Amino acid sequence: MNILSILLGITVLSVLVIIHELGHYLVAKRNGVEVEEFGLGFPPKVWGKIMGRGIMRTYYSFNLLPLGGFVRLKGETTASNEPGSFGAASLWVKSKITYAGVAVNLVAAMLFLGIVAAIKMPVVFDNQFMVATDSEILTDEMQIGLTNFNTPAEDAGLQPGDIVYKIGPYVVDDDASLRYALRQQAGDTVQIEYYDSSENQGVTSALDINSDDEAQQPLKNELGEIVRDSEGQPIKQGYTGSVISRYQEFKATWSAPIVGVVSALQFSWETLALLGDMVTNVFQGEFEAATAGVAGPVGIFYIFSQVDSLSTVLLLSGIISLSLAVMNFLPIPALDGGRMAVTYLYNITNRELTAEKEEAIHGAGMAFLLIIVALITVVDVQRFF
Repeated sequence: MNILSILLGITVLSVLVIIHELGHYLVAKRNGVEVEEFGLGFPPKVWGKIMGRGIMRTYYSFNLLPLGGFVRLKGETTASNEPGSFGAASLWVKSKITYAGVAVNLVAAMLFLGIVAAIKMPVVFDNQFMVATDSEILTDEMQIGLTNFNTPAEDAGLQPGDIVYKIGPYVVDDDASLRYALRQQAGDTVQIEYYDSSENQGVTSALDINSDDEAQQPLKNELGEIVRDSEGQPIKQGYTGSVISRYQEFKATWSAPIVGVVSALQFSWETLALLGDMVTNVFQGEFEAATAGVAGPVGIFYIFSQVDSLSTVLLLSGIISLSLAVMNFLPIPALDGGRMAVTYLYNITNRELTAEKEEAIHGAGMAFLLIIVALITVVDVQRFF
């Protein structure tokens, strides 16, 4: 990881958080709720001044920690009843202000993904949307996604990003031909032909394909521990000990905006499914499995260090923007959705939500989130370094 990748990651995260806060800001202003501060970065404050014209006139602060920003509304607790305060606004206005950030992040993701579709969109899950009559396939290859420790694939020199052409006498160009080639040669030592992505050249190497029995054995890591999937189930060794799958990229023209919108909805659903698996694994005590598909700040910066094109930056930006939208939509204490969930609950039950209660609920939620982020950061350091 280099300084440029860290700066790129910080910039993308900051922009996405700032536009999220801008959504809160604009809707609050349009609905008569006063904005006391629009902070760029997080305290300690470096400098601040009232600036801007019209709806954009407010007190702006520039803060030392460059990880996004915040909007401070007048009377942010529900108990506040001062004129122009968030607390004194109707439930409908509170909802609009709170979920405006979610809406902005969703729209931004649709825009990013639409641009990606016009340049080069990777197919990352089954049934990913594309308009068949307006989709030019740019890439279609069998690519190594992961090579596990002490396996035939590692012994053969295969690395993530390598492209497999042929296994023994069999040409490999899709998932079906890959499975057929491996099953037909299970237990044999054969020649594998592949493109070495790190050396930019074609390579032929000896590959010991596991027998059917060996392929069913659980995979183990460097410490001899069984490796498990996101659901906590043991991962099988497989015929090679690597993940080889079909990788496709396509390009759209007139349908790119449509692809951007539908892809954003599909990615949102996948994010929700991932979070559901994560929560399930946490309650089952499978923390390693729970963190398998998520990344914290360190993980995000590492991913940006692997970026090699504008389309990849935009794709990552779209996915992160969607993650912000989904996380702030869900009823997670301390985040936007959690704040409104608590407000709705007390409103429906006709109970008083005092400032002390509200701060205690969301303070506990924030403490829990910080612990989760810290744990994921530890996992990211172990995973990437």
